[in-house]
Amino acid sequence: MADLIQEFKDIRKRSGLSQKDVSEDTGVSLITVYTWEAKQRQPTLSNFNKVLNKMGYEVTIQPLASVEQDVQHG
Repeated sequence: MADLIQEFKDIRKRSGLSQKDVSEDTGVSLITVYTWEAKQRQPTLSNFNKVLNKMGYEVTIQPLASVEQDVQHG
């Protein structure tokens, strides 16, 4: 999850948003956002999506092409 956290931090900074900005109105505390970025805690998918949505992003789940082909041919 570390790569996702760094990407989240980069998006937040490029968007000109503070940690407080992304925590407001999402139900995710400022301390929680801080601990994610400090890599002290990993976010739940639900909370991560809440703050990403505020920045115009979302987490999605997609099948890997090679796994999908194996499943279809298996």
